[in-house]
Amino acid sequence: DLPVISAGCSVESLDPPLAYNNNDDAIVGVTATEFPILESTTVIWTYDDGNGFVSTQEQEVVINDTQAPVPDLETLADVVAECEITTLNAPTATDDCADEVLVSHNATLPLIEQGSTTITWTYDDGNGNTSTQEQTLVISDTSAPVPSVETLEDLTAACEITSLDTPNVVDNCSTEVAVSHDATLPITDQGTTTVIWTYDDGHGNTST
Repeated sequence: DLPVISAGCSVESLDPPLAYNNNDDAIVGVTATEFPILESTTVIWTYDDGNGFVSTQEQEVVINDTQAPVPDLETLADVVAECEITTLNAPTATDDCADEVLVSHNATLPLIEQGSTTITWTYDDGNGNTSTQEQTLVISDTSAPVPSVETLEDLTAACEITSLDTPNVVDNCSTEVAVSHDATLPITDQGTTTVIWTYDDGHGNTST
């Protein structure tokens, strides 16, 4: 029997076996198998002595990829944003057999939760071999709300001030900003009172 040929990715060529006729003449085997061989198969070798006598012999070729893809970067850099992460740039990996490696992640996008989230990238070579790599996503809002007007107009009344109109404010991340003031209403003291408005985006950032 001919030996079984095993390879991880492909077999580019095979040394043809020999057969001998009654005169001990060596006959080189030929095969119709196309190379490279990319999948497990049975190669049929044919021996023809040129005098009308032909024999065949089988040889098993086993292709068995057992190597997982290797990430091209040892460590993936953190992805940092203030408000949200809507897309991710896929990292790459190299495989010993596959020209293209399927890359996927387990993140649910868009990511809007403040803080750190660890996601897992998976590299699949399509031959049953996978490897994984982790990456940290960081949402860190560091920008305070910005008042819509630089200076609030003075409020003037003859006797008292019973209510205050809430000023407008804009925040880079929060659609709703908590607005409060330190006044005790009604204001009845004659003279000038300074009221401080505080704008809070809910992410630990305030302005006044």
